Amino acid sequence: MHSYRVIEVGYPASRSRTAAMTELDDEYASPAGNGNGNGAGRAAPRGTPPDKGWHPLVIAFVVVLFTFGAIALLMPSLDGIGLHQASEKAQCSNNLKQIGMALHNYLSREGTFPPAYFIDSHGRPMHSWRVILLPYFEQGVIDPEVAKSYDFDEPWDGPSNRKLADKMPAVYQCPAEKPAQAHTTNYVAVVGDETFSPFAAARAVADITDGLSNTIAIVEVGAAGVPWVAPRDLDFAQLDFRVNSATGYGIGSRHKGGANVLLADGSVRFLEAATPPESLRALLTIADGEATK
Repeated sequence: MHSYRVIEVGYPASRSRTAAMTELDDEYASPAGNGNGNGAGRAAPRGTPPDKGWHPLVIAFVVVLFTFGAIALLMPSLDGIGLHQASEKAQCSNNLKQIGMALHNYLSREGTFPPAYFIDSHGRPMHSWRVILLPYFEQGVIDPEVAKSYDFDEPWDGPSNRKLADKMPAVYQCPAEKPAQAHTTNYVAVVGDETFSPFAAARAVADITDGLSNTIAIVEVGAAGVPWVAPRDLDFAQLDFRVNSATGYGIGSRHKGGANVLLADGSVRFLEAATPPESLRALLTIADGEATK
């Protein structure tokens, strides 16, 4: 039968385990302690620096880092808003360009631009330029069924035409209009004897002596509440010649800083809110002798 000896490793035979532990206690004892080995007044181990808290420069760095981090998180959101607004503005401009192409398609076939509206036998407005243009849009711009469904033998608000009120082609509404409306438009003419749209009369190119590129044909309005099929537009005689005017009766939009307008040559211009009233008036008239840039 084998016998085994248990050896305590790390302690010389000349020193007891209790003595070694006592010395370790003394190593950590505070000079101000009572020296009885119970740990009272014990200081940090040798070689460990005292805890003096965070340095002020470190705190300042953390604050700055946190601030810039918060800004960085917000920037994509702000950029997204700006990009969305720019996209809406560009789509609005494209809507007007499509309307301009339809105007020139009408001009090519009929020899004149369309009037602001057709009238009935009693001289009452019957059909808006917006429905007159329906057959003249480029393919794919509008639903051809809408153009086919409009009945020119009855008024715009007749029993059949009334059913088309909520089927407005998207080209007649600015995408910045919020909330989107199913039947009201953001694009109107400015009617008057001196403008591109002289009520029920049609304009020939020769009438526009200021030049097509210096004459406004169609303007943008914000939340005007005009049904797209209604022969209703802005009256030049009552117009506020300020862009985005607080009166609400004039050219305006939900775009930041101005509004889009369609010129008679088919181009689109963004009029800034700071456009002088006299410059806007000159752009709206066809023969005032001034070329406005």
